[in-house]
Order: sequence, then C-alpha cells, then structure tokens
Amino acid sequence: MGDAGVEKMTLIRILTIPHDKPEYLQMIESNLDDIKKIVGGYFGESGLFIKGLMLRYNDDGLILKLPHNPKASILYAIERNGGGHIVGNAFVVRINEIGDDVSLTDRDIEMIRELIK
Repeated sequence: MGDAGVEKMTLIRILTIPHDKPEYLQMIESNLDDIKKIVGGYFGESGLFIKGLMLRYNDDGLILKLPHNPKASILYAIERNGGGHIVGNAFVVRINEIGDDVSLTDRDIEMIRELIK
C-alpha cells in the first residue's frame, strides 16, 4: 500500500509566548486551526524588525478583554517604535520568501529570547 491520496504533515517550530507563563518552543502544523488554537481565536499578525519573522496574536483580544501579554508587547512595540499592546497568547514564526510559514532558526529563537527576557 502506498501513500496515494495521503497528505504529508509538515511541522514547523515556533516560539509560543503565553500571557501568563514563560515562552516555549512548540512544533505545529502550519494551518489555520493550529494557529487559532494557540492564540484563542482569529489572529492578527505583524511583521517584526528581524527580517522574515512574524508575530501572531489574538485579533479580538482587546474586545474579549484578554490579559496583557508583556513579552509579546515588547516585540510589537519595538516594531512600532514604542507603541503597542498585545493581549492573550501570541507566537513568533518565520516566513519564507513566498510567504509560507517555516521553522524558526536557532538564531531567531536566541534573538527573540534576548529581547523579551
């Protein structure tokens, strides 16, 4: 029996930044369901100052009165030159040149953790 008609799952490495505990590495499938599970609903995104990195967060977080996420807000504020307020859970992913989600590199993770410590 072959794999005909079976889609292979591709996992990517992201850095999840919960609002209430330390950040951690996570392997996910790059699909809308997994993204929505992490952030708790519909997501917004913002490109970061490190080329190719994207911050994703709950787009309805303020309306839902989710708790402030200080670490994700730091990343968002750096991109916005000081402004920004992220609430709820968030995560960082790398985006390739054609716009697909790909795994963070070890260097990406090191840089992000240095900024939000």
